[in-house]
Amino acid sequence: MKGHDVVTGAGPVPHWIRRWAPSVTAGGTALDGALEALEEALRRPGRDRDAACALLAADALLTTTLEVAVQADEPEAHLREALQEVVRRAEARPPAPEGPPPPPPGGPEGPRPPEVS
Repeated sequence: MKGHDVVTGAGPVPHWIRRWAPSVTAGGTALDGALEALEEALRRPGRDRDAACALLAADALLTTTLEVAVQADEPEAHLREALQEVVRRAEARPPAPEGPPPPPPGGPEGPRPPEVS
């Protein structure tokens, strides 16, 4: 059930999640999207609103991945495969860059409230 706004087994993917995980609308899986969004969160160290949104998107997609896995014929094998992929990508990840965080993917989406210090 792949399509423009769907992740297999998850139904429509909200815009705010697609912003951080565009691969879910390009035929990617929920796990691909979760790891993509997590990568975006990790690029924004510290107390950053964009990092928090990216982390929430990663959480939602990883939860979907695990829910689909436990409903499979062999849930343990699916869960193991998902976790092995997470570890594989984490080990291949380069260190976080120094400096200010990059802008969110797709650019800003309208005015943002002022930051409170």
